[in-house]
Amino acid sequence: MSYDVLIDHIIKEAEKKREEILAEVRKKADAMLTGLGNMIEELKARAFSNVKKDLDEYRVKELNKARHRGKAFISIAKGEVVDEVFKEVDNAFHSIIEGPAYPSILKNLLIEGLQGVKGKVHVIANSRDCPLIKEILKGISVTGCEVLSVKGDDRINAGVEVLSYDNSFSIINTLWSRFDKVREDMMPQLREILFTDKNDA
Repeated sequence: MSYDVLIDHIIKEAEKKREEILAEVRKKADAMLTGLGNMIEELKARAFSNVKKDLDEYRVKELNKARHRGKAFISIAKGEVVDEVFKEVDNAFHSIIEGPAYPSILKNLLIEGLQGVKGKVHVIANSRDCPLIKEILKGISVTGCEVLSVKGDDRINAGVEVLSYDNSFSIINTLWSRFDKVREDMMPQLREILFTDKNDA
């Protein structure tokens, strides 16, 4: 799966979720303001003319409180959208691991990792992937790099760590590490989708 396609999918999903959440929050805020307005009108109807100033002050105060509550609801909802986006990425990666394309993806991650180093190295991968890594290594050759061993470490998932023989240098190349690299590029777009209210434009 292309990383650009994956990023585009994530951004579109985030925009869809943003619109759903903002619509729900606005609906709740409108209902709250309607109820507040009814209460204020009832108070006005019962009030004497000499308390009009107090009623107006009360109305402004309550409307401000309602606006603050609405903003709080929206902020919470937007934070939940961001969490949901990254949860969906995590789920997508787990689906990839279980899918038929995973051996090819793992091979590409391994080759990229090996091309980034020279000399003798150890390849570290999830214990589940070690047999597959060993098979892949039989069919590839990376100039200037010699793999001494393949070691299992379940902290590495969906990819590899290439470690120099003297442990002085390593490259981690996994789906998650690749996503971490593009996450910062995605965040401005996600912020624009999630934190720019089109009604304010």
